[in-house]
Amino acid sequence: MEQAEDRVKDIMAKEFPDYFQRKYLAPYEPGSDLYDQHKQLLQSHHHHPPRKRHIIWEQAQEMTVW
Repeated sequence: MEQAEDRVKDIMAKEFPDYFQRKYLAPYEPGSDLYDQHKQLLQSHHHHPPRKRHIIWEQAQEMTVW
């Protein structure tokens, strides 16, 4: 269960940094252990640009089942 929670935090920090800040930083006092851990996680993903996703629409339509 802890591994799943850690994975969710990791994904949130990467993909949704604004939401991560509201959920995992705002409720905690700056300087507290949890605040520092969450801030470090957010900063570890901050310098990585978001991944670009390329969709090949022809293949996506072939795989679609109606």
